[in-house]
Amino acid sequence: MFDKKYLLDTDVLISAKNSYYSFKLCPGFWDCLIIFSKKRRICSIDKVRKEIQRGNDDLKLWVDKLNDFFYDTSKDSDVLTHYKEIIAWISHKSEYKIEAKERFLRGADPWLIAFAKAYNQTLVTNEKSNTNSKKKIKIPDICKRHNVKYINTFGMLRDLNVQFN
Repeated sequence: MFDKKYLLDTDVLISAKNSYYSFKLCPGFWDCLIIFSKKRRICSIDKVRKEIQRGNDDLKLWVDKLNDFFYDTSKDSDVLTHYKEIIAWISHKSEYKIEAKERFLRGADPWLIAFAKAYNQTLVTNEKSNTNSKKKIKIPDICKRHNVKYINTFGMLRDLNVQFN
């Protein structure tokens, strides 16, 4: 069922829309995501969709049109198992401030990591590791701890041999 390879973080889509791959500047990027989604190589999760739908812009409209791009993570027992492991691990880490833990656990990030782990996918994020951070829990740091592969947007595009002509 879940044979896709790349799992997109919310920031990948928001950053693309706001910079290099804006809808007007590079519509090929967005077409590429849909093409690779249909090939079952790229996807995201319902929690990311909900974060984007809080906005009122072209990205929200784009997301609203997609049906098979986002998977419902909260109903998946394998994902839930890994999600609980991540929550337990974060809860016991004293180096993170309470506010950082609460913010991390409220968002899509732990669900993304759990989904990537459950289905052996590569999580695509623009975040960079910062093991000294106390105020923000970074996706790459949790991925490393839970043996989840991660890559940035440019790395994913290179891996998929994408060319914008």
